[in-house]
Amino acid sequence: MNTLDSKNYIADLDDQSVFAALTGDTRSFSIIVTHYEKRVFGFLGRMGFDQSTAADLAQDTFVRAWQHRARFDKQRGSFTAWLFAIARNVALTEFRRAARRPTDRGNIGELENLSARDDASHLTEDSQKREQLNLALRKLAEADRTAIALSYVEGLDAPEAAALLGCRADTYRARLSRARKRLAKALETSL
Repeated sequence: MNTLDSKNYIADLDDQSVFAALTGDTRSFSIIVTHYEKRVFGFLGRMGFDQSTAADLAQDTFVRAWQHRARFDKQRGSFTAWLFAIARNVALTEFRRAARRPTDRGNIGELENLSARDDASHLTEDSQKREQLNLALRKLAEADRTAIALSYVEGLDAPEAAALLGCRADTYRARLSRARKRLAKALETSL
């Protein structure tokens, strides 16, 4: 398959492609990884993880999806919802693990990034805003971060996000509304 065909195949990811991947076709699964990797990484980043941790957790998400591919049931929801449920569970496990660690992994990553720069004063306005957003997101409860990430990073609509979280669409909308208000308040206090 040439590059152009591969891009079209990824753009046209369908049930047949997902089925092939879930039955053990490694080539189809690698196409799924390529299709979803940026979205999973972005989701984990918006959950409050630094880039390095988000990349590790995204990889872990795909490993678990491969290992548990036989558990996918399209009657219970879409493949996307199933994959992001795995990513969410991986994130929750990491939050619990990080809470037991004596050091804050996020701060270590920030220090490593700063020490790698010749002069920390060269931070751009965009990176400062991004850091403020990440700090504000970390102040939120996991449920709020998840609601925001599913909506704004993944672009899932309320029924899809609700299915992933195991609640009704109107309940998800209410959670998202509360999460946005809490995020706005966290951003105000960080400025």
